[in-house]
Amino acid sequence: MVAGTPAAARAGAGILEAGGSAADAAIATALALCVSDPANATIAGRAQILWRDATGMMGTIDGTTRVPARVPAQAPPVPLPGLPAALFRLHRERGRLPFPRLLEPALALAAEGFAVTPRLAAAWRRQAPRLMRDPVASRVFLDARGRAPAAGARFRQPGLARLLEAMARQPPGRFEALLLRAHPLAAAAATGGRPAPDGELLEGHRFGRAIATVGRQGWGHALLLLLALLEGSGGACDPGDAACLARLAACVAWAVHDRARAAPRDGPEPDPAVLDRLLAPDHVAARLEEVERCRLPPLPRPGGGRWGDTTHLSVIGPDGEAVAVTLSAGPHFGSAIADRAFGHLYPLSYRMAAGRAGPGPDRTEMTPALVAGDGGRLLVLGAGGSERIPAAVGLVLWHLMARRLSPAEAVAAPRVVVHGGALRLWEGAPGALVAALRALGRPVARADAEGPDHCGIVHLAATDAGGLPDGAADPAWDGAVAVAGAP
Repeated sequence: MVAGTPAAARAGAGILEAGGSAADAAIATALALCVSDPANATIAGRAQILWRDATGMMGTIDGTTRVPARVPAQAPPVPLPGLPAALFRLHRERGRLPFPRLLEPALALAAEGFAVTPRLAAAWRRQAPRLMRDPVASRVFLDARGRAPAAGARFRQPGLARLLEAMARQPPGRFEALLLRAHPLAAAAATGGRPAPDGELLEGHRFGRAIATVGRQGWGHALLLLLALLEGSGGACDPGDAACLARLAACVAWAVHDRARAAPRDGPEPDPAVLDRLLAPDHVAARLEEVERCRLPPLPRPGGGRWGDTTHLSVIGPDGEAVAVTLSAGPHFGSAIADRAFGHLYPLSYRMAAGRAGPGPDRTEMTPALVAGDGGRLLVLGAGGSERIPAAVGLVLWHLMARRLSPAEAVAAPRVVVHGGALRLWEGAPGALVAALRALGRPVARADAEGPDHCGIVHLAATDAGGLPDGAADPAWDGAVAVAGAP
């Protein structure tokens, strides 16, 4: 089973049908996303990978983008890639099929084209003015009049197809050198196949389930703190009730506030001890007192990442192997600057864009998660949406574990997240609930299904106690679930 965008999910399911491992399917899906979802993923981008083998052993791979020690003057804010090294490592350690086989679906999408989905078309249209500023991005991603492709149009990327063909022929080090050939930071990059490092594997136990996520490279501490607050403040309730919603909002707001304060995105490298402190019993108890009083912290002020987004894929193989991969280019269409040789977009470096951060990895709120327990059931999920990610993942898990909803019900159920300096409720939230949250003294807004102000985008793969597949894709974006062997 694969959960992601439609074309990418079908690519991953096809790899499972061909006898590939969950890692193989995840790699094929990620590469297909880099073609069919250019708003959120690029071959030069970043990722966090969380995997589980058939015995239950788990690990992480850190595929973040990074800024070198020497950055040329006037360099655009585009970092060195992290995704390819992470995918190469995942294949080396957990793959089964030859790597060129995993490239075939993405190569076909780039060469033959794919149909632009309605939500992607809307995001493309909003970002057209940014793409117009770069001559290569304008030529590749817009028509001669500067217009984005309309929904249903077929979009082809022959330059990216050439790059993927080269990826099939090159070993990791040589491919990364090829990828960096026209990169603005090429002179400062240390080429030669830098391997992707381990991420921090963060584990916890809530609602009777074992939960694993990515630690300081993402926002796993916020997720585990949120789940601790949700469990400690009373378990299940109806989010359509004002008192329940206020409690959920307090849990979410404190988890986001504490994680952002402990390690700001544009600040120095996070201190592991400071992050671990967020999960200490006395800190959780102190925050539960605030939740009980429905007292909220200050909300983060709106920043330049308002249009930012991410994408996620979840895979469960027939033998119980599982992989969760969250990918990002930064805001929609990344830096909106394209590679001169192959036309793919560069991601945006938040560190470089801030103008005050030194060399090092770009840190984002990625929160892939794996959950096991409850009679053998497995949950693999993650989300897009910057600081909305841990709240969306946590509340979907709460709907599953505390309220006992099905995966489809849990993904579609009400959420409250923090975004754009406000508490954001699901589209169509009743006015009485909006008023109840505003009474807590913080700005409140509803999600907009036609725009970027959603409540997180969650893609979930799951199995029931008997091992049968059961997943869901978020209706806030163009998502799909594909099951290997299904018509």
